[in-house]
Amino acid sequence: MARVLIVEDETGQPCMLSDLLASFGYEAVAASGSQDAAEVAEWFRPDVVVSDCHMRQDRTGLETAEALRTALPDLRLIFVTPEPADRLVQEAGCLQAFQVANQPWGSENPLGAAKASLD
Repeated sequence: MARVLIVEDETGQPCMLSDLLASFGYEAVAASGSQDAAEVAEWFRPDVVVSDCHMRQDRTGLETAEALRTALPDLRLIFVTPEPADRLVQEAGCLQAFQVANQPWGSENPLGAAKASLD
């Protein structure tokens, strides 16, 4: 079973998304921000991280993903953002392989991105 870590600094969305992923057979855990994500990743060892791109805490979603990828080099990344994907590609180029799920969610939602990332 694939493990998905959801990183979001707003309440509500992480739990909703983790419940949705669990209903499709994924083991999903939500983290509230970058510090929590680092602690959860240590014991949970996720295959995929679905992260808000622009969190308003001590680290952005990109910085959080970079730190997580350092600890888990094979970690697959999915960023959720309302911005155009090409803008994120410029900002996150150093992270190499990742996917973008734009908000509001259309055809490329976090569930679809997680499935594609794991196939």
